[in-house]
Amino acid sequence: MSDELWNDIQHMELGRELFIPYHAYAGAFASNRLSHLGRILNPQTQSVERAILELPYQWGLGSQVHGRILDDRCFQFRFRSEAYLLNVLRRAPWVYNEWFTSEMGRFCYRGYSYLHRL
Repeated sequence: MSDELWNDIQHMELGRELFIPYHAYAGAFASNRLSHLGRILNPQTQSVERAILELPYQWGLGSQVHGRILDDRCFQFRFRSEAYLLNVLRRAPWVYNEWFTSEMGRFCYRGYSYLHRL
């Protein structure tokens, strides 16, 4: 039921452009400034849930980072400080369950018009 509702919302046609106010965009950018995105490369042997639990300990950051699942292959980590994030990015790539994880770096600013309209 919830999957069907999610799909209906994702494919909904509004018939016009949806304007996103700048303060909403700026808030999303600010809250994701210390984010790190990643993806498992072999879902048959790697689990997103286990990656979220194990990678922070490989980084030596146990409770200093919060991870969440974005979909069946992707995850996001939110760091408490920029120093922790930069240390993880500098020492990449990372291996989990004998396979690399794809590191997508941090949220990038692409100017005022980026994510401003859907």
